[in-house]
Amino acid sequence: MSTRRTLLAGSTAALGLAAGAAHAAPSVTAPQPAAAPGGRPPNLVVVLADDLGYGELGAYGQKLIAIPRLDGFPAEGLQFTDAYSTAAVCAPSRGSLLTGLHAGHATVRANPSSGARVP
Repeated sequence: MSTRRTLLAGSTAALGLAAGAAHAAPSVTAPQPAAAPGGRPPNLVVVLADDLGYGELGAYGQKLIAIPRLDGFPAEGLQFTDAYSTAAVCAPSRGSLLTGLHAGHATVRANPSSGARVP
């Protein structure tokens, strides 16, 4: 099983981009994609939605707002019932997802209180 860090390193290597030297371990190599039953690598889509709670999609019980694309996933056989967030607020959890770093190792540890953007 690969980690987010090896997934990101493999993605940047596949795209021909230089991995961030400050965060990439020198021993990380690009993982080889596993072949799907059809012989092609599987498609992976990451949906990042800030402040979206478990019950706020129609597939999980919400009745007021229709989000056809996201609500259609369970009809196609994909339903998420367990999740883990690296932080209780959006900025550090988004940073951990995008960098592959544990929240304790990341530079963004809280939402900015002044409204200013944090690099």
